[in-house]
Amino acid sequence: MRVIAIICVSCLVPSLLLADSAVDVAALPQNEFMKVLTDRQAPISPAQAKQLLGVLPESIARNELEKAFENSASVSLLEILPHIVNKDGSQPALASLRKHEDVFLRFVANCGLTGSGDTDACETVHQLLHDETVSKLEKRLIKTWAIGAGIDPAKDDQDAILDHLMNLMGKNQKLNPGDSCPAFSATDRSGNELNSSTLKGTVTVLHFWSSSCRPCLAQMPKHIETLSQATTDGASVVFVSLDEDKERFEASVEKYAIPFHNVCDGSGWGGPLARTFGVKQLPFDIVIDADGKIFSHSIHKLPPETDSLGTKQ
Repeated sequence: MRVIAIICVSCLVPSLLLADSAVDVAALPQNEFMKVLTDRQAPISPAQAKQLLGVLPESIARNELEKAFENSASVSLLEILPHIVNKDGSQPALASLRKHEDVFLRFVANCGLTGSGDTDACETVHQLLHDETVSKLEKRLIKTWAIGAGIDPAKDDQDAILDHLMNLMGKNQKLNPGDSCPAFSATDRSGNELNSSTLKGTVTVLHFWSSSCRPCLAQMPKHIETLSQATTDGASVVFVSLDEDKERFEASVEKYAIPFHNVCDGSGWGGPLARTFGVKQLPFDIVIDADGKIFSHSIHKLPPETDSLGTKQ
């Protein structure tokens, strides 16, 4: 009888049993994500087109977008997004899209507005992350964008999303020289436990990078040469990768023979170290002095107790 009762409940309320949101679905692989952005058309009104074009200076890209608007009432998402994401002066364009009928474009626009401190936009972002009524593809698009922006759909409440996106898109650093270094912990690929307590008393440099960051890879040999040749008493150098694919991380560490502490938790921009230290772009550096204070954001600006920068394994 109990088995029959369970089966009957399953038949009566399948929507409750199968409902999910962006929290529950898988993110799209990068190649699939880019294909959807290329193929997916979003309707754009003349007023919205005017706001979008207003973001752009005179350029070939602007002219091409203007022609796209003239020839069609809709354009691909890939034609729109690069011009409004984290761009100075893009707020009017984002505001014109905050209630757009395309759910994913609406989500992206409200993420951008949240970065400027718009709490209503943040509420929309949080709501869309947990909306069970949108299509599975839209949920996966939202999940993919959220993870790429460092949002944890399963854990972040509205306050956490607001704080993170304001730091990510704002012009000010989350941590400034003189600030106390926040508590942190990590395990490097060799199994060494690293944390703010054990590293206190030594100069520590955190270098954030990714195997998909071209400037990071271009500068990698020079960084390694500089850090390897430097001589300092007891300094520690930690390379923190924001790769989500640990195999790519491992391959890059091997390729460039990075000799320092190498850390990668596979969480990308949403990883605890990236969010704790307010990483805004890559490469990104944090120098911590022996007293546990933030000293600078450059390996070329070191505490007075160090003449140069070296490693301690």
